[in-house]
Amino acid sequence: MKNNIEELKERLKMLYPNEDLTEEELDTIVSNLVQYFTIGAKMVYAVKKEQEKTLGEQ
Repeated sequence: MKNNIEELKERLKMLYPNEDLTEEELDTIVSNLVQYFTIGAKMVYAVKKEQEKTLGEQ
């Protein structure tokens, strides 16, 4: 996971070259991105599981 985090930081630096992002700011941004997509993936999984449960009862 460490390589992925470092890669995200590098990509953010490339996307925002005019911003002087500190290492702490990059850590916060990456942490928020990971958390955002983790929550999204869990929500999709929960909805799919509920749909399968509903379809299985029919």
